[in-house]
Amino acid sequence: MRIGLHALVVLEGLQGAPGAACSVPAWPALVPVHASIDDRIRGAGGQIRGEHCHAVFHAVVVTAGRGSFMLDGEVVPVTGPTLFLVDPWVPHSFQRAAGDDTVYSEVTFEARARGAPSLAESRDAPPADEVVRDTGGWSALVTAWSGAPAPLAAVTALPQDVAGGLRAAIAPLADPLLPQHPMGAALAQGYVAQTLFLLWRELVAAQTGPVDDDLDRARRFLDGATHRPVELGEVAAVAGLSAKHFGRAFKARFGVTPVAYHRAAALRRAATMLRSTVLPIKHIAEACGFGDVHYFSRRFTSRYGMPPGGYRREYR
Repeated sequence: MRIGLHALVVLEGLQGAPGAACSVPAWPALVPVHASIDDRIRGAGGQIRGEHCHAVFHAVVVTAGRGSFMLDGEVVPVTGPTLFLVDPWVPHSFQRAAGDDTVYSEVTFEARARGAPSLAESRDAPPADEVVRDTGGWSALVTAWSGAPAPLAAVTALPQDVAGGLRAAIAPLADPLLPQHPMGAALAQGYVAQTLFLLWRELVAAQTGPVDDDLDRARRFLDGATHRPVELGEVAAVAGLSAKHFGRAFKARFGVTPVAYHRAAALRRAATMLRSTVLPIKHIAEACGFGDVHYFSRRFTSRYGMPPGGYRREYR
């Protein structure tokens, strides 16, 4: 089996962010433990699970709804898209109050020395192991990975497009068939690295780079909404423009209409999933916002010159 270009990029991503001064010497293995996509918590009183802690890094992206999250003994209300970065051994738990309706995606992974035993299931106090005890948490991990200071807050309110992008980055890790892929373990580590890159880009690099204008925000919104149809008025509202004005301005800036851009982004995501997952084509079509697999196949063939099944055979 050939390793497709995407797989090579994913594996290369383990070395650090573009332009990074170093790789991650203290954490040579980023080992996924668990991931889920679009889980839902509805209020019925009490906690989903008692407050707990363990030797893993935990990222929770709330994409819709309202609720509350307990982090290190403090209850944090959630009223919109929010990112929680839980360091190893920090107690945490979702709450479940009456009226809550929270939609979230999450990824949990270990960062441990190569050959070291897994500590993911440990529920005791932090061990004396130096690699685990002195990681310094998310900020230290992303700082070492990127080669630049990366101060990360434990709780961050997110724009909807950034939340959608993080959800999309986590989605391949939640693929139940990923462990069956011959390159599953390597790809899974690569997907964790991609998630780190997205965090670095959105929460660190974006704070020191040029500020996005209205059209950039709209484009990023479309990139993060490839899993569903998007109305022109919805994305125009992200840019703060009327639908008519937005359509003209977007095409003048990016050379294509918003509808064409969104469709191309969805097809790019589908191509990535065909190369790097073993999901059935029907499921990939649905995950990329196409309700009809035959329509998806026609659009994909028109763009890539071959049907989805042929593309998968060629590039996997």
